[in-house]
Amino acid sequence: MKQEVKPSGTLLQKFFVKGKGLLKTVYTPKPTLLVEPDAWQCTIEKWDIIGKDSAALMLHLAEQRLTETVTASDSMSKKAEIIISILIPFLTVLIGFILSRDATAFDKDALGLAALFCIIPVCASLYFIQRNFRPYRITVPGESPQNIATARNFDNDLTTDEKYYNLVLNQLGSYQDRILTNEEINSTRVENIRLALFCMMFIPIAPLLAFLLVFLSGLVNF
Repeated sequence: MKQEVKPSGTLLQKFFVKGKGLLKTVYTPKPTLLVEPDAWQCTIEKWDIIGKDSAALMLHLAEQRLTETVTASDSMSKKAEIIISILIPFLTVLIGFILSRDATAFDKDALGLAALFCIIPVCASLYFIQRNFRPYRITVPGESPQNIATARNFDNDLTTDEKYYNLVLNQLGSYQDRILTNEEINSTRVENIRLALFCMMFIPIAPLLAFLLVFLSGLVNF
């Protein structure tokens, strides 16, 4: 559940303390933001020490990291497509081969029994890989105009530079949330691919098991 939080102050003005000539900083609250209770929040209070170049670099690096998570997601989609493009035709051939065999003689039909056993890891692999095709929402770099061209961001007492820093820091918070969301989704999809490949490793074992059972059955009936 989201809650309203008022982060630490925004630098609005500086003035000299009367009679002491000391530079004193006055902070007033930032605009209220809607964030998750455990969401990352920027702890920088003195925005004037950031500098525009540093702010631009931070934004660029955050966008680069977010783009990497999107690229990783695309890569996993391609891997899932390759795996499923192999499994479905293979499963079709297996089913057709099994239906062409004599169902009453599987105890003596090593090939038919091998095909039957192969269906189990193939179906298990398909189960895990199809989970990567379920709806998921990967967030991308950038921001909708409706979220940035707002009165809250510009109709305030901040200076031009501070408005720029405010936009950058708020965008960094948004990017951090998106990065964590993408990484969580990618982690789940990687696990699905790993489980699918693990199940596929049992496909070559299935024929060996089938031939072993037929061989043992022949010894028993001998």
